[in-house]
Amino acid sequence: MAIELKLENKANEDIRALLNQTILGTPGGIQYKLSNINDKIDTLENTQFLCLNLRGRTIGTIALSRRIFEHDNFHPLATDYIRYLSIKGLMRDENNHKSKRQNKSRKNNRTKALVSSFFEDSSKIKGDSIPSSSDYIMYAFVDSHNERSANLVESNGFKPYRKFKTTAYSNFSCKKQTDVKRLEDSGFKEDVREYLYKEYSEHSLYHPNLINLKEDYWILEEEGQLIAGIKVRPTTWKILNLPGVYGKFLLNYLPKISFFKRHMNPDEFRFLACEGIIVRDGHEQKLTKLIEGACYEYNTSIAMFWFDTKSPLLQRLSKIKKMGILKRVLNFKPASLYVRSEKMSSKTEQLLKERPTYISAYDIV
Repeated sequence: MAIELKLENKANEDIRALLNQTILGTPGGIQYKLSNINDKIDTLENTQFLCLNLRGRTIGTIALSRRIFEHDNFHPLATDYIRYLSIKGLMRDENNHKSKRQNKSRKNNRTKALVSSFFEDSSKIKGDSIPSSSDYIMYAFVDSHNERSANLVESNGFKPYRKFKTTAYSNFSCKKQTDVKRLEDSGFKEDVREYLYKEYSEHSLYHPNLINLKEDYWILEEEGQLIAGIKVRPTTWKILNLPGVYGKFLLNYLPKISFFKRHMNPDEFRFLACEGIIVRDGHEQKLTKLIEGACYEYNTSIAMFWFDTKSPLLQRLSKIKKMGILKRVLNFKPASLYVRSEKMSSKTEQLLKERPTYISAYDIV
């Protein structure tokens, strides 16, 4: 029976069931499930789900978040951000380490064919709402060390453009910081907007709407002066694997100690996914005070954030010393921004290749 390709405006029960079973990450690296996936789906804006249906059941899906960017007042760049690529066969293969090589090769070929089905007719994805004057791309964030994922996207016309890295903060004894407060309770909203524009306007794929300043944005204020700011997104993962000897220790042994289980519970790994970071020049070391204060408010001990490897802010923050043990023991390898061009001017292509990309925590988690 032929596979049907169908575009859904909302996540139905089949889609939700599939995504709740999906294992994300890289075999041999960090692998996890999203514990709050249903809540996250409900917050997605301008998002459709392209589904592979067989015998009336959804066997695969990708989510497509439509966004329009404007860089340097240049003509608009219309995009579809791809998240949650999930196929039932792919999920089983990632964990079936005992499968025979021949069966594994056959299943991999089947998975590759299914993934290709998503992109055979790009007009179904693009639709007819994008102005003819706009450039149009699809993009995704892929762990380039996950050979299977990289091969899948590259075989479907995606090319790597930029690299980005994960960094982490951990503190198992966070204390309340009286200088840390919600932005909405301060008078610095316009100052934060100006700082964000100054910090990220030269990044590609940045739009102020990615950072909702009305909730969960925190600032550090000292003597009436704005020192730093950060947007946080409380997140929960179920950790299935961590890489390396230290990863195995953190996953299998540390949680057996009651004190650490409260902070490093693999079944309920709670952390703050952060973005929209600003910090006054010369005050970079104080960012940890802001992060600690935010962690305390959400009763967690860990924060994670993502930066283009050439981000000027990353270079500044790399000098911060007190980031905690998690950053030291987990070797986070760079991932990549992959782009598939349907219509892209040479100026837009140059911009995407040469400028650092804004990495939104909203997209990663």
